[in-house]
Amino acid sequence: MEGGFRPFAGDFAAEQPPDIPDVLAHETAISWVKLRESKTKPARPWEESREAFTVRIRGIAQEVNAQCDVEGLCRGFVKRLEQVVDMKGGRTGH
Repeated sequence: MEGGFRPFAGDFAAEQPPDIPDVLAHETAISWVKLRESKTKPARPWEESREAFTVRIRGIAQEVNAQCDVEGLCRGFVKRLEQVVDMKGGRTGH
């Protein structure tokens, strides 16, 4: 390809997920954290101390671990890949 770039998954893209977060566990985990962080962010975040930020982020981590299926997310990677193949690259809803 021009410029030496090539598709990361090869030339046949029909079975690649249209939205990679469906497959990659860290994308889901990041969304869990970002949602909670946006809800707890102080009105003037630049005034938040490192200590207060640390406490807030630790609380978010505890909430994610308590309320989200972290273990299922980690163990479900192969299943998500199989779903992408079965759906011929369609959205899996994960």
